[in-house]
Amino acid sequence: MSLALEFSGVGLRLGGRAVLRGIDWRGESGRLVGLVGPNGAGKSMWLRVAAGVLRPQQGEVRWWGEPLVRVPRPRWPSVIAYCPQRFSLHLPLRVLDCVALGLPAGRIRTGAERERCLAALEKVDAADLAERPVTELSGGQQQRVALARAFAQEATMLLADEPLAALDPRHALETLALLRREAHEGGRLVVVALHELTLAARFCDEVLLLHEGRCLAAGAPLEVLDEARLRAVYGLRARRLEVEGETLLLPWAPADRP
Repeated sequence: MSLALEFSGVGLRLGGRAVLRGIDWRGESGRLVGLVGPNGAGKSMWLRVAAGVLRPQQGEVRWWGEPLVRVPRPRWPSVIAYCPQRFSLHLPLRVLDCVALGLPAGRIRTGAERERCLAALEKVDAADLAERPVTELSGGQQQRVALARAFAQEATMLLADEPLAALDPRHALETLALLRREAHEGGRLVVVALHELTLAARFCDEVLLLHEGRCLAAGAPLEVLDEARLRAVYGLRARRLEVEGETLLLPWAPADRP
Protein backbone atom coordinates (compact mmCIF):
# COMPACT_ATOMS: atom_id res chain seq x y z
CA MET A 1 0.00 0.00 0.00
CA SER A 2 1.11 3.54 -0.79
CA LEU A 3 0.20 6.92 0.64
CA ALA A 4 -2.53 8.21 -1.67
CA LEU A 5 -4.15 11.17 0.09
CA GLU A 6 -2.83 13.40 2.84
CA PHE A 7 -4.32 16.28 4.83
CA SER A 8 -1.81 18.43 6.74
CA GLY A 9 -3.33 21.04 9.05
CA VAL A 10 -6.26 21.63 6.69
CA GLY A 11 -8.65 24.40 7.66
CA LEU A 12 -11.59 25.74 5.66
CA ARG A 13 -13.87 28.71 6.28
CA LEU A 14 -17.08 29.40 4.38
CA GLY A 15 -19.19 32.49 4.93
CA GLY A 16 -17.00 33.48 7.86
CA ARG A 17 -17.59 30.15 9.62
CA ALA A 18 -14.95 27.47 10.22
CA VAL A 19 -16.19 24.21 8.67
CA LEU A 20 -12.90 22.28 8.84
CA ARG A 21 -10.40 22.83 11.64
CA GLY A 22 -6.81 21.59 11.59
CA ILE A 23 -7.43 18.26 9.87
CA ASP A 24 -4.44 15.89 9.75
CA TRP A 25 -4.88 12.51 8.08
CA ARG A 26 -3.05 10.06 5.81
CA GLY A 27 -4.92 7.60 3.58
CA GLU A 28 -3.33 4.60 1.89
CA SER A 29 -4.28 2.88 -1.34
CA GLY A 30 -6.17 -0.40 -1.18
CA ARG A 31 -8.45 0.67 1.67
CA LEU A 32 -12.11 1.56 2.12
CA VAL A 33 -12.43 4.49 4.51
CA GLY A 34 -15.70 5.67 6.03
CA LEU A 35 -16.18 9.34 6.84
CA VAL A 36 -18.74 9.53 9.66
CA GLY A 37 -20.21 12.19 11.91
CA PRO A 38 -23.55 13.90 12.56
CA ASN A 39 -25.20 16.38 10.21
CA GLY A 40 -23.02 19.46 9.84
CA ALA A 41 -19.86 17.73 11.03
CA GLY A 42 -17.95 18.68 7.86
CA LYS A 43 -18.05 15.44 5.85
CA SER A 44 -19.13 16.99 2.56
CA MET A 45 -16.62 19.83 2.93
CA TRP A 46 -13.86 17.30 3.69
CA LEU A 47 -14.64 15.45 0.47
CA ARG A 48 -14.83 18.63 -1.60
CA VAL A 49 -11.45 19.73 -0.31
CA ALA A 50 -9.99 16.26 -0.96
CA ALA A 51 -11.37 16.34 -4.52
CA GLY A 52 -10.00 19.82 -5.22
CA VAL A 53 -13.47 21.37 -5.53
CA LEU A 54 -12.70 23.72 -2.64
CA ARG A 55 -9.29 25.09 -1.71
CA PRO A 56 -8.54 25.33 2.03
CA GLN A 57 -7.31 28.57 3.54
CA GLN A 58 -4.97 26.70 5.90
CA GLY A 59 -2.82 23.63 5.43
CA GLU A 60 -2.23 21.43 2.42
CA VAL A 61 -3.75 18.47 0.58
CA ARG A 62 -1.46 16.04 -1.24
CA TRP A 63 -2.32 13.47 -3.89
CA TRP A 64 0.23 10.66 -4.04
CA GLY A 65 2.77 12.84 -2.23
CA GLU A 66 2.35 15.84 -4.54
CA PRO A 67 0.65 19.05 -3.37
CA LEU A 68 -2.77 19.18 -5.00
CA VAL A 69 -2.23 22.77 -6.13
CA ARG A 70 0.73 21.59 -8.23
CA VAL A 71 -1.07 18.73 -9.97
CA PRO A 72 -1.86 19.82 -13.56
CA ARG A 73 -5.61 19.91 -14.25
CA PRO A 74 -5.38 17.49 -17.19
CA ARG A 75 -4.14 14.81 -14.74
CA TRP A 76 -7.01 15.18 -12.29
CA PRO A 77 -9.47 12.74 -13.93
CA SER A 78 -6.92 9.92 -13.79
CA VAL A 79 -6.19 10.62 -10.13
CA ILE A 80 -9.54 11.23 -8.48
CA ALA A 81 -13.22 10.47 -9.12
CA TYR A 82 -15.76 12.38 -7.04
CA CYS A 83 -19.45 11.55 -6.58
CA PRO A 84 -21.24 14.47 -4.90
CA GLN A 85 -24.12 14.02 -2.51
CA ARG A 86 -26.76 15.03 -5.04
CA PHE A 87 -26.42 13.62 -8.52
CA SER A 88 -29.08 14.82 -10.92
CA LEU A 89 -29.25 15.73 -14.56
CA HIS A 90 -32.08 17.71 -16.09
CA LEU A 91 -31.16 16.78 -19.66
CA PRO A 92 -32.67 13.50 -20.89
CA LEU A 93 -29.32 11.85 -21.61
CA ARG A 94 -29.23 8.10 -22.02
CA VAL A 95 -27.80 6.40 -18.96
CA LEU A 96 -24.95 5.03 -21.08
CA ASP A 97 -24.05 8.55 -22.23
CA CYS A 98 -24.21 9.75 -18.65
CA VAL A 99 -21.71 7.08 -17.59
CA ALA A 100 -19.53 8.08 -20.55
CA LEU A 101 -19.02 11.48 -18.91
CA GLY A 102 -16.38 9.66 -16.86
CA LEU A 103 -14.33 8.85 -19.98
CA PRO A 104 -11.34 10.99 -21.02
CA ALA A 105 -13.32 12.68 -23.82
CA GLY A 106 -16.62 12.69 -21.92
CA ARG A 107 -18.24 10.53 -24.61
CA ILE A 108 -17.93 7.10 -26.20
CA ARG A 109 -15.54 7.06 -29.17
CA THR A 110 -14.65 3.37 -29.52
CA GLY A 111 -16.14 -0.04 -28.98
CA ALA A 112 -13.73 -0.57 -26.11
CA GLU A 113 -15.01 2.55 -24.38
CA ARG A 114 -18.59 1.40 -24.83
CA GLU A 115 -17.71 -1.92 -23.19
CA ARG A 116 -15.96 -0.03 -20.38
CA CYS A 117 -19.16 1.91 -19.65
CA LEU A 118 -21.36 -1.17 -19.85
CA ALA A 119 -19.01 -3.01 -17.47
CA ALA A 120 -19.28 -0.11 -15.02
CA LEU A 121 -23.08 -0.31 -15.17
CA GLU A 122 -22.94 -4.06 -14.66
CA LYS A 123 -20.91 -3.54 -11.48
CA VAL A 124 -23.68 -1.47 -9.93
CA ASP A 125 -26.50 -3.74 -11.11
CA ALA A 126 -27.75 -1.17 -13.62
CA ALA A 127 -26.91 -2.67 -17.02
CA ASP A 128 -30.62 -2.91 -17.80
CA LEU A 129 -30.89 0.88 -17.52
CA ALA A 130 -28.30 1.66 -20.21
CA GLU A 131 -30.73 2.93 -22.87
CA ARG A 132 -33.15 4.74 -20.57
CA PRO A 133 -33.16 8.53 -20.12
CA VAL A 134 -31.47 9.33 -16.82
CA THR A 135 -34.27 11.82 -16.02
CA GLU A 136 -36.74 8.92 -15.78
CA LEU A 137 -34.80 7.10 -13.07
CA SER A 138 -35.50 7.02 -9.37
CA GLY A 139 -33.11 8.67 -6.93
CA GLY A 140 -31.55 5.33 -6.04
CA GLN A 141 -31.07 4.38 -9.68
CA GLN A 142 -29.46 7.75 -10.40
CA GLN A 143 -27.12 7.21 -7.47
CA ARG A 144 -25.98 3.89 -8.93
CA VAL A 145 -25.44 5.54 -12.32
CA ALA A 146 -23.27 8.16 -10.60
CA LEU A 147 -21.10 5.40 -9.16
CA ALA A 148 -20.91 3.73 -12.57
CA ARG A 149 -19.63 7.00 -14.04
CA ALA A 150 -16.94 7.09 -11.34
CA PHE A 151 -15.95 3.48 -12.06
CA ALA A 152 -15.74 4.22 -15.79
CA GLN A 153 -13.32 7.02 -14.97
CA GLU A 154 -10.83 4.44 -13.57
CA ALA A 155 -9.17 6.95 -11.26
CA THR A 156 -6.71 5.91 -8.56
CA MET A 157 -8.94 7.40 -5.82
CA LEU A 158 -12.72 7.45 -5.47
CA LEU A 159 -14.61 9.80 -3.16
CA ALA A 160 -18.37 9.40 -2.68
CA ASP A 161 -20.65 11.59 -0.57
CA GLU A 162 -23.42 9.49 0.99
CA PRO A 163 -23.60 6.95 -1.87
CA LEU A 164 -26.13 4.87 0.11
CA ALA A 165 -28.58 7.70 0.84
CA ALA A 166 -31.20 6.77 -1.77
CA LEU A 167 -30.56 3.02 -1.95
CA ASP A 168 -32.75 0.19 -0.72
CA PRO A 169 -31.19 -2.19 1.87
CA ARG A 170 -30.04 -4.79 -0.65
CA HIS A 171 -28.34 -2.28 -2.94
CA ALA A 172 -26.79 -0.52 0.07
CA LEU A 173 -25.15 -3.78 1.16
CA GLU A 174 -24.08 -4.64 -2.36
CA THR A 175 -22.68 -1.15 -2.97
CA LEU A 176 -20.48 -1.14 0.12
CA ALA A 177 -19.27 -4.66 -0.65
CA LEU A 178 -18.48 -3.49 -4.19
CA LEU A 179 -16.60 -0.41 -2.96
CA ARG A 180 -14.55 -2.59 -0.62
CA ARG A 181 -13.64 -4.91 -3.50
CA GLU A 182 -12.70 -1.91 -5.64
CA ALA A 183 -10.36 -0.78 -2.89
CA HIS A 184 -8.85 -4.16 -2.03
CA GLU A 185 -8.62 -5.70 -5.50
CA GLY A 186 -8.21 -2.50 -7.52
CA GLY A 187 -5.60 -1.01 -5.21
CA ARG A 188 -7.35 2.34 -5.04
CA LEU A 189 -8.24 4.48 -2.05
CA VAL A 190 -12.01 4.73 -1.62
CA VAL A 191 -13.47 7.25 0.85
CA VAL A 192 -17.22 7.38 1.46
CA ALA A 193 -19.30 9.64 3.70
CA LEU A 194 -21.83 7.53 5.59
CA HIS A 195 -24.59 7.89 8.16
CA GLU A 196 -25.13 4.13 8.41
CA LEU A 197 -22.85 3.33 11.36
CA THR A 198 -23.67 -0.38 11.33
CA LEU A 199 -22.54 -0.69 7.71
CA ALA A 200 -19.53 1.58 8.22
CA ALA A 201 -18.31 -0.59 11.08
CA ARG A 202 -18.93 -3.77 9.12
CA PHE A 203 -17.40 -2.92 5.75
CA CYS A 204 -14.82 -0.15 6.23
CA ASP A 205 -11.15 -0.75 6.93
CA GLU A 206 -10.97 2.58 8.74
CA VAL A 207 -13.33 5.33 9.83
CA LEU A 208 -12.74 9.03 10.43
CA LEU A 209 -15.06 10.54 12.99
CA LEU A 210 -15.75 14.22 12.32
CA HIS A 211 -17.47 16.59 14.73
CA GLU A 212 -17.81 20.36 14.36
CA GLY A 213 -15.15 20.37 11.65
CA ARG A 214 -12.57 18.45 13.66
CA CYS A 215 -11.33 14.90 13.27
CA LEU A 216 -11.94 13.40 16.71
CA ALA A 217 -10.53 9.97 15.90
CA ALA A 218 -9.41 7.77 13.02
CA GLY A 219 -8.72 4.06 12.97
CA ALA A 220 -10.40 0.68 13.19
CA PRO A 221 -14.20 1.19 13.14
CA LEU A 222 -15.10 -0.60 16.37
CA GLU A 223 -12.32 1.21 18.22
CA VAL A 224 -13.27 4.66 16.96
CA LEU A 225 -17.03 4.15 17.42
CA ASP A 226 -16.85 3.31 21.10
CA GLU A 227 -19.53 4.01 23.68
CA ALA A 228 -18.01 7.27 24.92
CA ARG A 229 -17.64 8.81 21.45
CA LEU A 230 -21.10 7.74 20.32
CA ARG A 231 -22.58 9.44 23.38
CA ALA A 232 -20.47 12.59 23.01
CA VAL A 233 -20.87 13.04 19.25
CA TYR A 234 -24.24 11.48 18.40
CA GLY A 235 -25.97 11.41 21.78
CA LEU A 236 -26.52 7.69 21.21
CA ARG A 237 -26.24 4.40 23.02
CA ALA A 238 -25.28 1.40 20.90
CA ARG A 239 -25.15 -2.35 21.29
CA ARG A 240 -22.66 -4.82 19.87
CA LEU A 241 -23.99 -8.13 18.62
CA GLU A 242 -22.19 -11.24 17.43
CA VAL A 243 -23.74 -12.46 14.17
CA GLU A 244 -22.17 -15.26 12.13
CA GLY A 245 -18.75 -14.56 13.59
CA GLU A 246 -18.89 -10.79 13.07
CA THR A 247 -19.32 -8.05 15.65
CA LEU A 248 -22.08 -5.67 14.56
CA LEU A 249 -22.55 -2.16 15.92
CA LEU A 250 -26.23 -1.34 16.39
CA PRO A 251 -27.33 2.20 17.34
CA TRP A 252 -29.97 1.51 19.94
CA ALA A 253 -31.43 4.60 21.60
CA PRO A 254 -30.77 8.25 22.42
CA ALA A 255 -28.30 8.42 25.28
CA ASP A 256 -30.73 10.39 27.47
CA ARG A 257 -33.40 7.67 27.35
CA PRO A 258 -33.44 4.47 29.43
